[in-house]
Amino acid sequence: MKLLLLSLCGLLCMLASCSPASQSDAEADSSTTHASLLRIVRDGNATVARIVNPQDTNALLGIYIFPDTDTTTLAATPQGAVVLPPSALQNLMVYSAVHGSALKELGALEAIKVVGDAAYFTVPEVQQRLKSGDVIDGGSQQEPVKERIIKAKPAAVLVSWYPGMDASGIERLGVPVIYLAESQEEDPLGRAEWLKLLGLIARNPAKADSIFNSVASNYASLKQTASNVSKRPKVMAETMYEGVWNVAGGRSYAARMIADAGGDYPWKDDDSTGSLTLPFESVLAKASDSDIWLIRLFGSDLTLNWLREADERYMLFRPAQAGGVWGCNTVAVPFYEETPFHPDLLLRDYIAIFHPGLLPGVSPRYFKKAE
Repeated sequence: MKLLLLSLCGLLCMLASCSPASQSDAEADSSTTHASLLRIVRDGNATVARIVNPQDTNALLGIYIFPDTDTTTLAATPQGAVVLPPSALQNLMVYSAVHGSALKELGALEAIKVVGDAAYFTVPEVQQRLKSGDVIDGGSQQEPVKERIIKAKPAAVLVSWYPGMDASGIERLGVPVIYLAESQEEDPLGRAEWLKLLGLIARNPAKADSIFNSVASNYASLKQTASNVSKRPKVMAETMYEGVWNVAGGRSYAARMIADAGGDYPWKDDDSTGSLTLPFESVLAKASDSDIWLIRLFGSDLTLNWLREADERYMLFRPAQAGGVWGCNTVAVPFYEETPFHPDLLLRDYIAIFHPGLLPGVSPRYFKKAE
């Protein structure tokens, strides 16, 4: 098999930060329709995935080539590209339960041989295999256990990319790193579409396409249902951490989800795609008259008493006074494992909370009302 030379030259140009015009030409052939940071192109008897750097969209985080078979030979590969034949994808190191859960859904759970940050890897089957020794604990991203990882010989390491991350410890091991940047997408369906890349990694792209198409259809239907509501409740989220309140920007994924569910977000006019770091007083001034307050906790159910004990000032917000606080215990429910690639499930939760009765017979899956 030979990859088309013209396409490979284009890929090499991209790795070296080629012009926006060249990128536009490549994007026209991509099978991704919602993701802004992922390009997947079919080229001869291989599939090529390119991951755009969120901080510089004229550059790439990586190029990954997936030949159809182990015997496929490539005429040439771009400098720095990673070639991943099918047999190599049976031995992976994975750092996030988000990606582990997706591989499980795609039928590739057995390919996970090493995990990072094992204490937070909440996939039950992986936890069982860690105890039995069938899966190896490779340590944290900052301090990987070099000897264990080298002994396991993973073909690739799946790492969640975020601004300012330090993956130098992993990179020094000499194992190819696949940087997954789906969390940087602004569009919920754009984030979900990264399941197509995981489908390539799982050697099951057809199933990934089928799942994504179903998610996209469900999301569009739910969004349409909420689009004509007569009243949009004002919705705030989360709490302070170490004296500051990290609030999602108005163009962020979180803000988009609230809007799509028929909610009114206090910072909807903000142009930020990331988080705003605000003092308590600023949040109180902007969101004290909210109708609904969404809070995620790790390992405990949310109660109004917990909220009061955490900071008495929280009771100044109307939801705390009027019974509009909803909590998600992310250990008790698979919030992080499911919602990145199934935003339709979270959207359904939001609509059920924001507009009771709009979805007859539907109860929230992840959130419970705090009492």
